[in-house]
Amino acid sequence: MKNTNSLLVVVAIAAAAAAVALPAQAQVSISAPYLGGSLGQSDGKKFNHRCEGFANCDKTGSAWKLFGGLQLTRNLGFEAGYTDLGKFSATSAGTSNLDLKVKAWDASALLVFPFAERFAAFGRLGGYYAKSDQSLNLGGVISNATENNGGFTFGLGVELYPARNIGVRGEWQRYAKVGGGSIGGDIDIDVLSVGLVVKFR
Repeated sequence: MKNTNSLLVVVAIAAAAAAVALPAQAQVSISAPYLGGSLGQSDGKKFNHRCEGFANCDKTGSAWKLFGGLQLTRNLGFEAGYTDLGKFSATSAGTSNLDLKVKAWDASALLVFPFAERFAAFGRLGGYYAKSDQSLNLGGVISNATENNGGFTFGLGVELYPARNIGVRGEWQRYAKVGGGSIGGDIDIDVLSVGLVVKFR
């Protein structure tokens, strides 16, 4: 299963790169690279299934992301980034607890819909490669496990540029089926974030 997911990621990233490479040949002169960062909250959609037997369950975490990209045409771009998806936890009185920490690299094609000179909406589709670290403590008996896997990521967002080269971004992004294998199953992780974008044009 892990090999299949990793292959799907490679295919998704290759497709995204191919999609943006074709128009770039015809419209290289309007390309604009950019860098950015964002902060937000992550939500482990199926993490609560792992909380059975624990008194408390926290399926939300603090997330942050660094990213860079290239706006190839008015409507098409490519973006890659690194995201710390935070920690999800289940706890009980005493020494029993379960912690899951997730980090991911991703690459996506962006379809951009400008509504005005300084405002646009966008959608993304691409792939990610994630590392999930799990720590389980049951009455003082500690076990650790790590799972690396890949899958698809997609999302929707908006950008507003109060200055010509500086923008503010709000976005929802999903990382589908993160984990699996040695950490007891996969979860979908949603991230709601607000970030800053600096374009070099």
